[in-house]
Amino acid sequence: MDLYMDAPCFWYRASMTPKKGQEEYPPRLAELGYPNARAQLKEDAVPDIPWTYRSEDATGSSKTSVPYGAYRKRRKIEVLEEMMKDEEEIIDDGNESCNFHDMEDDTSADSSNFESKTADKAVQVFIPDTISKVKTRTRRIQTGKSFTNFETTDSQVQCDEIRQRCNCLKNLISEEDFESEKSEVFLENQYIDSDDDEDLYSENKDEDPDFSLSDNEESEFEEESDNEETCNYRLESTENPSEEKYYIVSESSLQRLLSVCHICCGQCIPIVEYSKGSMISTLSTCENGHINKWQSQSSHKKLPWFNLHLASAILFSGNIMSKALMLFDQLKVLVPSARSILRLQNCYSVPAAIKVYTSQQADLFESLRDKSRVVLGGDGRCDSPGYSAKYCSYSLMDLESNKIIDVQLVQSNEVKGSTHMELLGLKRGLRDLELNNIQVHDLVTDRHVMIKSYMKKDKPEINHYFDVWHIAKGLSRKLENAAKKRGAGQIRPWIKGIVNHTYWVAASSGDNGQLKLDKWKSISNHIINVHNHDSEIFPECEHGELEPRDWMRQGSRCYKMVKEIVESPYLLRDLPKLSHIHQTYGLEVFHSVVNHFAPKSTHFFYTPMLARLCVAALHYNENGTRRQSMTKEGKQQWRVCYPKAKKGQECIVKPERVPATFEYIGDLLDKVFLRRQLYPSLKFAYEDFVFGYKADEPQPLTENYEQFDKTELVNKRGSRYSHGTQQ
Repeated sequence: MDLYMDAPCFWYRASMTPKKGQEEYPPRLAELGYPNARAQLKEDAVPDIPWTYRSEDATGSSKTSVPYGAYRKRRKIEVLEEMMKDEEEIIDDGNESCNFHDMEDDTSADSSNFESKTADKAVQVFIPDTISKVKTRTRRIQTGKSFTNFETTDSQVQCDEIRQRCNCLKNLISEEDFESEKSEVFLENQYIDSDDDEDLYSENKDEDPDFSLSDNEESEFEEESDNEETCNYRLESTENPSEEKYYIVSESSLQRLLSVCHICCGQCIPIVEYSKGSMISTLSTCENGHINKWQSQSSHKKLPWFNLHLASAILFSGNIMSKALMLFDQLKVLVPSARSILRLQNCYSVPAAIKVYTSQQADLFESLRDKSRVVLGGDGRCDSPGYSAKYCSYSLMDLESNKIIDVQLVQSNEVKGSTHMELLGLKRGLRDLELNNIQVHDLVTDRHVMIKSYMKKDKPEINHYFDVWHIAKGLSRKLENAAKKRGAGQIRPWIKGIVNHTYWVAASSGDNGQLKLDKWKSISNHIINVHNHDSEIFPECEHGELEPRDWMRQGSRCYKMVKEIVESPYLLRDLPKLSHIHQTYGLEVFHSVVNHFAPKSTHFFYTPMLARLCVAALHYNENGTRRQSMTKEGKQQWRVCYPKAKKGQECIVKPERVPATFEYIGDLLDKVFLRRQLYPSLKFAYEDFVFGYKADEPQPLTENYEQFDKTELVNKRGSRYSHGTQQ
């Protein structure tokens, strides 16, 4: 009796000789009405051919070298022609199908009776048993079909032992497909053959080895939207849901996969029993009555892990739920509903984000306690421009380490007006620092009127400085508005110099407030070409000889407008407190990060808004100190930027940073899944969320408003064009 085993390369046959007589097996299984049936051995059948095992004494690497380009394809054709010729020799007259009895049965236990053919070491051709056309691979993307139960050979021999083969191999490759394969290789040889040697032996490594001007290569770029990736990844199961990988599988591919019984390989009819968000549960029944139940992903207490992972990823990546769901809907990918995602976020994702940042904040506080001098920067950010903001987030940054150490969220109904929210955020931040025994020495903020008054009266022990960037920004805006007036064009060439003078005054005067003031007033004389001043500590300008320029005339309209701006009483009062060491530029960068995680155009409830601020702080603390990227030659990389305010008139360069990292995402997901294990019920998780995280949440803005009946409002609704009728 013969047993055919499916190997990765060819059909292998092992001869089995019964102990008690030889009984003939049906010549064709298909004629009996069992096209999918397998040949089975009798109870008294024993093998009479020794199996070929992997050599334990084989030395050297088992990995064969794979040739490139046209040479490999030419050798493939030669081997295919040789195999086709061998198949024609063993075909019986008048029999074109695979016959189990027409094979040679006089095999013995000695393996020397087998016909052995060797394959070239550089060309290992495999013919899959499930296709009717020889698959080809491009020279750019070297991927292959994955098989199981590989047989390895000695790296020095590299030969395939071809057993006695049936004539069904000829049916796998038709003559038309074979000729088309030859013509395709011939055409590719016309264009690619010369490029293969260049790829192997070219010394210029900076050039792209995949670049080619051939029409064949251009067609590959047109047909392929993305490059395939050969990863040789072995599928494994993991108990940690945060390390689980997910793949998008089409319904048709899933149907083909589940239509084969894993017990008898018979045909099955898969049925989707139910779905839970992104998970489906299927039931397959084959012709022989075998039942197979399968779920697309693992679950925890009936909650699919991907549903929780998706809800958390939307929050942690700064995405908007409505846009994310619209994306999946257009892709026809099953995901949970908006209500389910919001419930999962409130129960697990939001508490995890707040808790992870609180843990990191405790470590930052511990490091600040050991510092002899703590210098902080503070700034607020409203969720909408103007005076109609609902939230104001106030952030405190350690200006020496460039870390966000505290984030406070204030709602507008907690104060008298929206202008008071920034002051309340600063008060809460300083209070938390005092409770953690952190003594603040210097604080750099903007020129907020209420903050100036509070720091002067209630916090005199803290040195309060004003950020230079905010003052320079206000001066530039006022001078630009003045230059737009009729007959004031002479002001514009002096704007950049006045702004630079602001930074020079702060950087060159140290902590001497009077010196800062005298240096600043000198700009009024400098613009009229007067460089001697009525000051004992700064009697004259420190610059050298200047080139000719368009000096202003004393008493002119432009001069009066500039002097009115630079010698404003409010500005002169604050100039002695210019920050001479630190600036709050890092806080402005952090606000741009917050705009990604909490866009101003989208409304969030209080606690989810606080969670998004925490995620933004985690992201900034991890990536705020990224180094500048370098080229292969060791040079720093820069990128060209056109400032929006300059309207294309000026161009600057900014340092190109290394790519951002997201290690904090792993900590967030671990905390999410750990919380799920602690609270396996949504009811208990939500109760903990309400009592533990929503307890300090302020009342909604509409809490004290008059309540109206919705039915009456609908009845009153009308159009100005319909005379009060409902639309």
